[in-house]
Amino acid sequence: MIIKTSKLLLKPMTPPSSRFSRLSLQSMSSDTYSRSRAEPFSKDLEQLQHDESSSISDSETDSDSSEFEDDSSDSDENEASTIRSPTKLTYLIDHLPDTTQSIIRETFREPPRIVLEKCRRIDNTYAFQMTELVTRSVRIRASEDGTSNMSCSCPDSEQPCRHILWLLDQIVKQTIYDEDISKPLRMNSAGYAEAIGDPFQNISKYHLDVLAEGLHSHLVTPDSEYDNEPDTFRAQEAREMLSSVYDMDPHKFRPDIFDRVSLGKNIIKRHDLEQTIFRMLLDNHHFFHYFRSISRSQDLIKDPFHKLTQRIDRVLRDLDTKTPSSDAESPHDVPWAASHILGCGNAKKAENLEHRFWVEAICSGANEWKEDEED
Repeated sequence: MIIKTSKLLLKPMTPPSSRFSRLSLQSMSSDTYSRSRAEPFSKDLEQLQHDESSSISDSETDSDSSEFEDDSSDSDENEASTIRSPTKLTYLIDHLPDTTQSIIRETFREPPRIVLEKCRRIDNTYAFQMTELVTRSVRIRASEDGTSNMSCSCPDSEQPCRHILWLLDQIVKQTIYDEDISKPLRMNSAGYAEAIGDPFQNISKYHLDVLAEGLHSHLVTPDSEYDNEPDTFRAQEAREMLSSVYDMDPHKFRPDIFDRVSLGKNIIKRHDLEQTIFRMLLDNHHFFHYFRSISRSQDLIKDPFHKLTQRIDRVLRDLDTKTPSSDAESPHDVPWAASHILGCGNAKKAENLEHRFWVEAICSGANEWKEDEED
C-alpha cells in the first residue's frame, strides 16, 4: 500500500444586537435535545455500520459505494443524466462531454480513499493538503514456454482529476445553503456544482476556519504554522469519539486530559490507553477519519443537529468577539452570521421535522436581526 500526498490550490460592519448575540442552540430544552439524539438520523444502524466500514474517504457522511450510483436506477435515461456523490448530493451531468462524465462516474462510484489533512490561505490562494491510500498489486507469471483556476499536484492529465472532484463535492456539501439539495445540482466541466459560483469566492464568503471544522480538517494559520499547540476543535471531536465508547457526556470524560490539553513529545502514554489513543487521533489524520467512520450514527461526532449547534455557536462566538477576518474573506459582521444561521436552519428544516419549531424560530430571529442591521 502506498500513501500519496496531494495538494489542491483554489485561487482567484456592524456589531450584533444584544438580543441575538446571546442566542445559542444549547439553550434548547434538554429533553428535546435528548430525544433528538436518541433517534437515528439515517436508516438502520446495523446497515449503516456495514456501509461505513467500506470506506474512510468520506469527510461528512457515511460512505458506501453502492449509494454513489445514480439515483434513478430504474430508468436508463435518468442513469445517464445524474450521479450521486460520496456526500449524497446528486449532480446533473448529461450536458458534459462524455470523457468528463466518465471521469465523474468512475470517481463517485469508487471514490478514492482520501483524507483531508490541512487547509490554509496563502495570499490569494486556498490550499488543501490531502493524503490518499493507493493499493498496488504485483503479479509474477510463469513464462509462456515454461486544471475555475484550480490545480492538483497529482500526475493525472485528465481534468478535473478525481482529487478535485472529491474535494469540491465535500466543499459544496458544506457551503451550499440556498439550493434544494433534494434535486440534482447541475455540475460544470470544472467538476463542481454551478450553484456555488466561483469556488474561491464561495470559500471567502463562508470563511475557511468555519469550513475547516465542517470538513474535520486542521487549519494552518501564520500563528499556528510553527507552534506545537493542539488543534482545539480536533481535540473536542476526539473527546466526543472517545466518550461515546463509554456512553458518557463528553464534558465529563477524562477532564485530566481534555480540560487542559498538553501534547508532550511522546505519542504513547504509558499505562494510559485512552490518552494514547487521544494523541493518535490528533497526530494521525487517517486514524481519526477511520475512528469517525465506524462511530455510530447517534454518537455526537455524527449527530447532524449537534454539528449544526457547533457551527452556529462558532459563528456567534466570532461575531461577539469581533474576531478579525483575513483580507481575502468577508468581515465577521451581521450579514455573514445571519447567512450561516439561516442556511443551517433551512438545511435542518428539510432534514429533521422534530426540530422544526425551534429552527423556524431561530430563522425568524436571524431574518429580523439582518433586516434591523440593513435598516
